[in-house]
Amino acid sequence: MDVADEGSVESGLSRTVSAFGSLDIAVNNAGVGGPMKPTAEVATDEWKRHFDINLTGLWLCERGEIQRMLKQK
Repeated sequence: MDVADEGSVESGLSRTVSAFGSLDIAVNNAGVGGPMKPTAEVATDEWKRHFDINLTGLWLCERGEIQRMLKQK
C-alpha cells in the first residue's frame, strides 16, 4: 500500500482486520531516504514526497491502527 495515501492506508487496514479479525500489534516500518544532493538542488516535489512517506505516512498508519485498536475488546 502507499502509506502516503490516506485511502490506501484505510483500505489496507480494513483488509487486514477483515482477514485476521483484529489488529493487535503494528510495526510501522515504511520509509525512504531523502534526496542525496545539496539542499539548493532539491526540487519541491522531491522534498514533499519524502515527507509524505516518512512523516505523513507514519501518522496515517498510526492513527488508523490506534482507532481500530481502541474499538476492540
